[in-house]
Amino acid sequence: MAKKKKSPKKKTRAISEQRKPLFLGLLVCLIVLGTILMFTRTPTTPTPPTPIAFDATPTTTPSSPTPETTSSAKSTTYVVKKNDSLAKIGLSFCNDKSAWVYIAEENKIYRAPYTVTEGQTLTISCR
Repeated sequence: MAKKKKSPKKKTRAISEQRKPLFLGLLVCLIVLGTILMFTRTPTTPTPPTPIAFDATPTTTPSSPTPETTSSAKSTTYVVKKNDSLAKIGLSFCNDKSAWVYIAEENKIYRAPYTVTEGQTLTISCR
């Protein structure tokens, strides 16, 4: 008598048929929860940058720029010299390289590469 060959077992799928409704229910719950959270969150307003302490006497080094004239205690007028950059000017007046952002804003320099030209007059007030 010939033996019958056993048929190969079916491979199980990633999500079995019994777990499929549970998985779909969980997926729907997550989508609904995400939608609710997205529409019920209060929008956050960005916090303003922390003001930089103003030092009336800028530290000067031989290569750093010096103020030409002082118009008031909080703002200084500076005439740009050769090889000056906003970062160098911010470092010498405000003791902070990142102060160039405030100098650029104050002097309406809004577009990259944020360059200054020799002889240009800048108003500088450290925040």
